Amino acid sequence: MIAGGAGFVGSHLSRSLLGDGHAVVVVDDLSTGSRANIADLLDEPHFEFVHGDVADAPFRNVDVVAHLASPASPVDYDRIPVHTMRANSLGTFRLIDVAGRSGAAFLYVSTSEVYGDPLIHPQPEEYWGNVDPVGPRSCYDESKRFGEALVVAARREGGLRANIGRGRGRGDNREVQEIPATLFAISTDHADADRDVLAGPLGDGDVVLRHDA
Repeated sequence: MIAGGAGFVGSHLSRSLLGDGHAVVVVDDLSTGSRANIADLLDEPHFEFVHGDVADAPFRNVDVVAHLASPASPVDYDRIPVHTMRANSLGTFRLIDVAGRSGAAFLYVSTSEVYGDPLIHPQPEEYWGNVDPVGPRSCYDESKRFGEALVVAARREGGLRANIGRGRGRGDNREVQEIPATLFAISTDHADADRDVLAGPLGDGDVVLRHDA
């Protein structure tokens, strides 16, 4: 299941997984994604598109749940700040529930924006950031931080097999397409509660997988 799979990144991930022989369920309310991004997939026999809010995502018996459903552009989250916070809070709650009930691995795709306006460049994982909880970007930054905290809490309390992926990119289109697929592969291979943080470079950007016990 890919929440936000009709976005630019999610649609590339969906296409890649289908090409590798997987069945894919996309949940997207099209608030920032587009049906045009997945138009070529709609007739695929192993592809299902659910048009709806991620906070109301239907249960499916899946192996992996990937949460990409959040406005990521300032233009979008300035326009729909409450919706952005809902996707990363209630949406994350719902997808964790789906993953837990189906025994799936869970991947939360986060962002380097969790560091706020960083005073250190590049940001090591030990850096906690320089944040403004009520600033103009707080709807995105704070909800992403909440989403990360929720995933870690679910791992610690309920044994959820989960990873948090932060893409720290440089804006290259190839990177945007490749990073989520690599995060997805690493997540499914290493979604065990005793794993440490995994980090590594990819293409023109960096991938960081947080998997704290």
